[in-house]
Amino acid sequence: MTPSARHTLKGGAALLAALALALAGCSGKATEKDPRSEDAGGVRTGVGVTAKTIKLGVLTDMTGVYASLGKSVTQAQQLWAKQTNAAGGICGRTIELTVRDHGYDPQKAVAAYNELAPGVLGFAQFIGSPFVAAVEPRIDGQDKGLVLPQAWSASLLGSPYVRVIGATYDVETINAVDYLLAEKRLAKGDKLGHVYFEGDYGENALEGSKYAAEQAGLTVVEQKIKPTDNDMS
Repeated sequence: MTPSARHTLKGGAALLAALALALAGCSGKATEKDPRSEDAGGVRTGVGVTAKTIKLGVLTDMTGVYASLGKSVTQAQQLWAKQTNAAGGICGRTIELTVRDHGYDPQKAVAAYNELAPGVLGFAQFIGSPFVAAVEPRIDGQDKGLVLPQAWSASLLGSPYVRVIGATYDVETINAVDYLLAEKRLAKGDKLGHVYFEGDYGENALEGSKYAAEQAGLTVVEQKIKPTDNDMS
């Protein structure tokens, strides 16, 4: 399975986890913002949840460097919401996904978060580790809405509301090196090449390579690139 396919599958699982946790009351928005709000059946609701709907935000990249990933994950989440709603929704409520394309631009990403946060229970998708990190103080401090980043940087760990679904980039890379060692494709004393993107995505993975190399007696030969680079010669 390719990395992009694996991450797309993670995105689908993340949406399911978001809904399960949110409906179980794991989002502070549903319990702290307006604890007196209840629907006709006595079920407590709050920001982003009414008697008829569950509203979730999707902050994605459809026009930037990670557009292929953003489009795939968003289409999968929209299909899931459509099928779930056709089957009666969740607890009689329909799922509403509000999508914003930030084009992997930090200003657009933060602006889109600020726009949607007051009206949604949480975010089923948020592409871009740096962008999530930029708004994390607000997420933890005042919004208290569940955020599932479509990113797996170790820098995002530790927040009670930002939930990284799956192994972080460094752990994935350690596992990859371990596999190569187990398959006898690498041995002590070998050089391990690592081409990585600048930023959290690539640099966190590089940390994994360096750790694994130190443990196995390998030497890491690293080369940094930008997501916009086309010439890899």
